[in-house]
Amino acid sequence: MRLGLPFFLRPGPLARWVGGLTCPKKDPVEPVRLLTKSLFQNGLRCFRLLWFRVQRPEQFSEESPSQAQRDGIAIGDLAKCLHPSGVEIDWSIFSKGLRDTQLGMDRRRILFEAGFVANGCHARADILLPGERDGSWDIWEVKSSSLDPEEEGARAEVRRFQLYDLAFQKFCYTAAGVSIGRTGLLLLNKDYVRYGELHPAQLFLEKDETESVDALLPSLPPLVEEMQKILGQEDEPPIAIQWNCRKNGRRENRCDCRENCPLKEECWTRAGIGAENITILPRFRGAGHLERGIWNLSDFQDRDTLSEGQKIVFDGARSGKIRLVGPAIRDWLGALEYPIHYLDFETFASPIPPFDGTHAYSRIPFQFSLHVQRLPGEKLEQMGFLARDRDDPRPNFLKALHRHCEDRGSVIVYNAAFEKSILRELGECFPDWRSWTEELGGRIVDLYEIFRQYHYYSPAQLGSRSIKKVLPALTGQSYCALRIGNGEDAMGEYRRVTFSDATADEREEVYSALEEYCALDTRAMADIISALGAILSPDYPCNGAE
Repeated sequence: MRLGLPFFLRPGPLARWVGGLTCPKKDPVEPVRLLTKSLFQNGLRCFRLLWFRVQRPEQFSEESPSQAQRDGIAIGDLAKCLHPSGVEIDWSIFSKGLRDTQLGMDRRRILFEAGFVANGCHARADILLPGERDGSWDIWEVKSSSLDPEEEGARAEVRRFQLYDLAFQKFCYTAAGVSIGRTGLLLLNKDYVRYGELHPAQLFLEKDETESVDALLPSLPPLVEEMQKILGQEDEPPIAIQWNCRKNGRRENRCDCRENCPLKEECWTRAGIGAENITILPRFRGAGHLERGIWNLSDFQDRDTLSEGQKIVFDGARSGKIRLVGPAIRDWLGALEYPIHYLDFETFASPIPPFDGTHAYSRIPFQFSLHVQRLPGEKLEQMGFLARDRDDPRPNFLKALHRHCEDRGSVIVYNAAFEKSILRELGECFPDWRSWTEELGGRIVDLYEIFRQYHYYSPAQLGSRSIKKVLPALTGQSYCALRIGNGEDAMGEYRRVTFSDATADEREEVYSALEEYCALDTRAMADIISALGAILSPDYPCNGAE
């Protein structure tokens, strides 16, 4: 039996968990054109993606596991601790994996990754347990999503994509002659707060999905048959792009244009969809227009049906003109008090609670950047903090933030809800700091409001009000040249090099990139304000910032 325990359940140094596990070994080549669970999931997204995965695998670059994949591996390993007597099936030789599965079932063992082949399909269950009925088995799939035991209704609904995952496994197992009793998910308990040693039995919650899975089973045979046809056909499926294909939780043979799909650029280019298309309209419901083949804003004729914000984006695309509401921006700028602080936080969140007082996906601040301008026209002074060890970074984060922030002046952030919530959570976790975090939060001024209200909008933003789009539109600067250029990558890279066996050189390279990225976030706010001041008045004092 192989059981890869997370670092906090085994002796030795802190290792793979938070930053990411080592890349799992690839499965051996399976029998040709079996519809596996992963291929089935691709097919749920898009039949075209399914076809390319099998017929043109060379078009997909070999990438290291994503942070989400590493988290899934860690959660799966931890769930095995719930069944110490379980046996993991070794799939290094495919035929041996099938034989060992049958042998384990003959002995009524608890099995991890038990797999079968039937009707051209292959599925492996995370956990296969002997069922309550004689000869029956229960399938449990481990997911890194969380579940609040007190919530009901839509917020506690498990994504139907996960239910199709379970349904495919039951479909395959049943076709192989296995009697399946219960089917369910092991999800993370959002209410579990870690103190001291981690308790896996308290971290996981069972959610029986037998009834929901059984309701989906009748839809499986035609869906599987259609996917198997796709696997075998020589011609690639046609491009059929739609606004959002998550219809009843199942993606049909259409493209979800908001999905990070490796085929998106090719499909959109071949479909003639330009940068200025209806997906840049904020909160736009465009299904009816797409059915008529209207993607590009140049073809859109229903301006009167748009909201005010959508009209601003639409008019900007048509005219190419910048929108500027000078009085509102002047009022905002005039309310700022010196010394001005430009502040930005970076956090990571892990499915496994890393420190005392944390739960699944607690946001842990590990870095901040701060630019301070003490008087009008003075140069900016940059300061910051980055945790460089595996201890809880929050105490030192608070100390450094308190040391660098002056006790007066505006604190400018971009999208204040995030920084305010982090300060509030820090005050709750560390009561001695609560009064100070509340005072600092009370001084926060949100630069995002100027752009959320469309007091400034440039067609170069392509509908986005993110600082990543606002900065180049106003100043010509960009995040493109950075090694780390967004918050998701910052979180993933920090976890990877800090909590894994990365080399010292690799860690320093990533830490340097993190400092550069976070510093640009705060400098960007100062430059945006300077650019707005220059537009409104050439003598505006923020122009002195460097």
